[in-house]
Amino acid sequence: MEDGRCRLGPGGRKTLVSLIEQGASLRAAARSLGVAPATAHRWWHRWQEASVGQRASGRALAARPPTPRRCPWRLPEAEERRILDARRRTNLGPARLAGLVGRRRSTIHKVLARHGVSRRRRSPKAERPARRYEWSQPGALLHVDTKQLARFDRPGHFAHGDRAEHHRSRGAGYLYAHCAVDDRSRLAYVELHRDQRGDTSAAFLGRAVRWFCEAGCGPPEAVMTDNALSYAASGHFRQALADIDARHILIPPRTPRWNGKVERFIRTLDEEWAHARVWATSARRTRALPSFLRYYNRRRPHTSLGDRPPISRVQQERGQYNWPRASPSIWSRKGSRSVRSCSRAAVFPPLAAPPAPSRARPRAFTPFSRGSRSVASAMTLLTVPSSLAEITSRTESANGPDTVTSSRRWVSRAWSVSVTALIVSIAVS
Repeated sequence: MEDGRCRLGPGGRKTLVSLIEQGASLRAAARSLGVAPATAHRWWHRWQEASVGQRASGRALAARPPTPRRCPWRLPEAEERRILDARRRTNLGPARLAGLVGRRRSTIHKVLARHGVSRRRRSPKAERPARRYEWSQPGALLHVDTKQLARFDRPGHFAHGDRAEHHRSRGAGYLYAHCAVDDRSRLAYVELHRDQRGDTSAAFLGRAVRWFCEAGCGPPEAVMTDNALSYAASGHFRQALADIDARHILIPPRTPRWNGKVERFIRTLDEEWAHARVWATSARRTRALPSFLRYYNRRRPHTSLGDRPPISRVQQERGQYNWPRASPSIWSRKGSRSVRSCSRAAVFPPLAAPPAPSRARPRAFTPFSRGSRSVASAMTLLTVPSSLAEITSRTESANGPDTVTSSRRWVSRAWSVSVTALIVSIAVS
């Protein structure tokens, strides 16, 4: 491939030919371009010897390959076919083929390289059956890992390819994305922290378990991590596992495929969020993380889930689409009671059947309604009651027990009516 920016590249040769065609001598044209007269003579005669088609396509002024047109000591074609046939049948290297074909190993290597077969064929690896696993309940197994991200206050060489000093963010430090992925549903939870110590990982695990339970997953039974010190040798992390009554699964050394679900999520996080666009600063990248997580969990199609988002599997397993969130009081520890000690029914209460609609809906009374009964109701509720029980008793005495229910909705409505009646009475007086 030729460089078009050199002095006598393809563009300079066309300029040289055009100058000579306009009447300039070979020496004058060579002097104007800064080349030798012999160089100008060579390209001018190549232009004259070329055909119209070669001139139109530009091949007349193209550089010729620096190889001889003929080589007297080159092997005949029959000998080369013999070497290639021996290589195809035996897959041996030049040293072993030398004893079969009776040629030097350097000659055999040149023949193999000339025909593009200098690399030996690799025997196909024995394909091991993929051992895939998936726990049956959402939230039962959590995969946890971290991803290191660089902080910056200006785009670096990733954005423009320039490694100059003024593009570097010296001393900016790093952020660590703590990631947790549910084995069953692939729901993902991520937090960004300035370190990856054991206490930070333990606190992250507690918040991740709360988030998964609020999303509809069950309490965790196991947490799978790699052999990092923040997981394998941290007392804070062991205590966090004891608090949620989950066992710790450490993957064997050099087998990241065991924790492959979170490893694949980290790759997706890096490609579709961290390096999906050129961020002005790392702070803007951090602010975009919640939006990406909502998209990933709720809308992004997942191949292993049949091109459905991860939240759909939680909804499918639970049999509904609006699963009630767990109460925050469930996660408060009382004495030695741990998070796991609460029953699954407390975290995920069954849906109660809706009350049967009543045909005779109680009539809402107002101080401005016509009729003596509504006026009596307003006068009864004129004074501000001291409790909700007093509201109920006054309403029953004014309108009758058949028009008042025990629902909080009607009690709150009676309270608002009483306050409105008091304000009206003060304004009239």
